[in-house]
Amino acid sequence: MNQINFAFSNIIISNSYAGIESFNPPRRKSIVIYNGIDLKRFENLPDKNLIREKYGIKTPFAVVMVASFTQNKDYNRFIRIANIICQERNDISFLCVGGPGNDNSYFELAKKEAENNPLIIFTGIISEVEALVNACDIGVLFSPYGEGISNAILEYLALKKPVIAYDSGGSKEIIKNGENGFLIKKENDIQISKIIIELIDNYELRIQLGENGRKKIEEYFNIENIGKEYMNIYNRFI
Repeated sequence: MNQINFAFSNIIISNSYAGIESFNPPRRKSIVIYNGIDLKRFENLPDKNLIREKYGIKTPFAVVMVASFTQNKDYNRFIRIANIICQERNDISFLCVGGPGNDNSYFELAKKEAENNPLIIFTGIISEVEALVNACDIGVLFSPYGEGISNAILEYLALKKPVIAYDSGGSKEIIKNGENGFLIKKENDIQISKIIIELIDNYELRIQLGENGRKKIEEYFNIENIGKEYMNIYNRFI
């Protein structure tokens, strides 16, 4: 079906170079326009302390992962790492934001892995994701099979949170290692735990990475600029 669509198309738009590599459309017809994000969504957010109180965050620091509980998101690794860190210190909470997919077993397994750790918080599906991410310090997304341009990662960066994600798919188009986050290649759970602890303990690094991430969003993912790119394409064919 893709090949038929490609043959009859004048232009093929992907939201990432990873998408072009995956679907392999004719290169002469293909362009990349990234997902846009409306920066107004991140203005006038509720007070961080009120949000932290609402979701039971009692520690000075918090790490968040926003994703559904499916085979495409490795919540078990997130929880394993949380358990490793919580063996050493009790000043970091770990937020699991999202609900189960069609197969509830992934959610139940994650709950079981976390049942003895009160610093792992399951929020379920919520409508104020931006406010909760804003109240956290680090954004994490573990996608073992890769993905295109993740909205969760865009939101982390827009809210000035350093990001930890896998070096795969579209994530490596958004995150520059050591500049606005860290890309995981072959690091084990203990090594990733050390990255999180370094970010928590190094305030200046955490803030600088967050500022760099916000600049990346403003320059490359601002919805107004993305809209202009689409309009330019439409105008070519009108």
